[in-house]
Parts: sequence; structure tokens; C-alpha cells
Amino acid sequence: MTEAEIIKLEPSSKKQTISLGNSLFLMVIPIHKGGGKAFTGRTRVPPGRRGKQVDVHIGTYGKGFGEISLKKAREEWNRIRLWAKETGRDPRDLYKEERSPSEEILKTKSLQEAVDAYLERSGHSPSTLKDYKNKLFNQVIPALGADTDLKELEWSQGGREKVLGMKLAIEKRGSLSQSDRVLMITRMVFDFSIDMGWMENPNPAISSKHSKSAHIPKSNPSLKWDQLPKFFEDFETRREKTMPLVMLATQLTMLSFLRVGALAQTEWTEIDEDKLMWTVPASKMKAKRDHLIPITPQIKRVFERMYEINGDQQYVFYTVFGKTHAYMNPSSINRFLKDLGYAKLTTAHGFRSLALTAGQEVLKFDAELIQRQMSHAIGDKVRQAYDKAQFIEERKEFMLSWDKALAEQGMKID
Repeated sequence: MTEAEIIKLEPSSKKQTISLGNSLFLMVIPIHKGGGKAFTGRTRVPPGRRGKQVDVHIGTYGKGFGEISLKKAREEWNRIRLWAKETGRDPRDLYKEERSPSEEILKTKSLQEAVDAYLERSGHSPSTLKDYKNKLFNQVIPALGADTDLKELEWSQGGREKVLGMKLAIEKRGSLSQSDRVLMITRMVFDFSIDMGWMENPNPAISSKHSKSAHIPKSNPSLKWDQLPKFFEDFETRREKTMPLVMLATQLTMLSFLRVGALAQTEWTEIDEDKLMWTVPASKMKAKRDHLIPITPQIKRVFERMYEINGDQQYVFYTVFGKTHAYMNPSSINRFLKDLGYAKLTTAHGFRSLALTAGQEVLKFDAELIQRQMSHAIGDKVRQAYDKAQFIEERKEFMLSWDKALAEQGMKID
């Protein structure tokens, strides 16, 4: 592998391990953990088949301060292997011996620095990034200390107890599900830090059956098929009291069962009128891959109505009332459903459950096909890696049937 080939490598949703020969590997860190590249040497201690396999962090790839090239990584790994062979010692001990106190200080990172670096390179959507920042800055950092050295948070230094102490404090406030989510985000920051060579394994924020809270998650309420005629009747009564943008967005959510966070950000450039295809880019999708939505007659009508309103804007659901974005707040749909008196009967996310259930029971389509149209991952990780089938024609058939069925239940695009 050459420098040019390394530059072309793109991070994905999974960690990539690429052999460079002589037990030297290039690790391409997943997007959600920062998306960087690092060199790692792999050997056994003591040498031989019975020895334990260990990874030796060589350095982070790049041309910036503290980063190294492919050539330098090969030279450094050869030097480490020779030293280990001559001394018969663990190759990781070489760096410990060579570091002077000043060098050790330069290599340490604080929790604040790790959090900032992770967020900068995470590649998360704006809404996810906002949520993660809120939890990291308002809960994790105040509990563990912004200036705390990552070395002090390692498992061997009592980091596990500190992290679980933080989680327990959140649980005592009654926020059980919140405590699990904060632990998850902390784990992601530490995973990134370990990959960068700033702290040692194991991750002190790993989840286990003992660390999970007793919280039982509640599923989103969802309408039943026979409740739709009444729902659409009630829906029509709100036309003079609700912005057309919100009502059309609600209908589009039902027609496409796209998550509202992605739907609110829809741009006109994503819509191909000639091919009747709506392509939601990977950057807006939870699954981090492009999602195709066949444009049915009623979806087309929604876009036509929105073009009359916002055809000269970047976003389909543009609004001047947006405080942080130029598009509608995704929560507007749930607020509308609450005003309609359906807060306990359905949420915007509940429309996804409706489609999956009614798609099978009423329209008689296969569950896997519907899940594909919902952008759900199908099968285990091996299947996901090799199965690239899209089943577009079959999905078009389902979407047309779903469109017609909703119209028969009373949906009207106006």
C-alpha cells in the first residue's frame, strides 16, 4: 500500500484493519469514533504461538504535528521489533523507557481535549451532535472534570469506579434511560481516545448487565389501521388553524415513514422528478447510507404544494421561524399531533410502526421488504456487509399500495 492509497481510504461505519506487511497494520477508525487513521504493530508476547497477541500503537497517520507517514511508521515498527527481539521484552515497554517526563506530559490528553477532538471528527448529524454536546458538557465533564488526565480515567487507575459513580448519580435523579445514554456517549469518547493512543484498554465506560439501569423503555404509541378514518377526519378540522407546512410534513411522514429529523431537512436537490425518486443522503440517515424513497402520487402532490410555498428556498420545509436552522423544527409534527388530541395514540415515529404492521396485516407485503423501505439493517453483520440488494421495483410496488391504502382511509393532500 502506498501513501496515495492511504489518502484515498474513506472511513466507514465499521473499523477497517488493513495489513501493510511485517505485522504492521493501518487502522481506519469508524466515522462515529472520529474517522482517523492510525498505525498499529501486532505481535505476540512472549514470542510464539502460546504468546498473547498484543497491539502496539505506532502513531496517527498524517502530516500534522505528532502525526507520521507510512515510511516513518515502517521504520518505527522495524525498530521496535528489533529492540523486542534483542531484549526479549514486551515491545510496548520501549516507549515507556524512552519517554522523558516532559515527553510524557506532551502525550497526555485531558478529558476536555478528548471530548473536543471526538466531536470535531465524529461526523454526526447536527441534531445528534447537539444532543451529544449537551450530555458531554452538562453531565460527563462536570462529573469527571474537564482537566482530568485521561490516564487518570483508565480502568487500572480507578476510572471504572469514577464512571459508574457518575452514572449512579444520574440514576438517583430518576433519569434511568438518560444514565444509560450518557454512559454510551462516554464510552464512544473513550473508544476514540483508545484508538488515538491516548489511553489504554479496557474502556472504563463499557456497558455490562450490571451497569445497565432497570429502566424499561416505552415504545412509541401507534395508531391502529381501523383508527385512520377518524384520524383523517380530525386532521381535516385543523386546516384553518395549522400552518400548511406542518400539516403537509405530517402527511409526508405517514406516506414515507421517514424519521422526522431527516424529513425536516429535505432539500429540493434530493428530489428527482423525472425518475420519481427521492434520495435522502447518508449524512441525514441514522444508518449512514443513502436511502431511496419512490415518489408516489400523494408524495408528489405534497412536494408540488410545498414548491408553491418554498420553491425558491434550499429546504422543502423552510421556515422563517427556525431558531437554529432554516427548516422546520422536527418536533413540530409531534406538537401538532398533541394539539389534535392524539398524543397518547401516536407519535410521528409511531407512523413507522403503523406502516410495518399494516403493511403486513392489511396489504400482505413481506416484513423484510417493508423494513428495507424503512432503512432498517437486514440480517446479521455478515449479511449486511455482502448483501447490496435494493429491491427497488418491489419497494415501488409496496409504496404505491401504501399510498393508495392511505387515500382510501381518508388522506387528502390539499
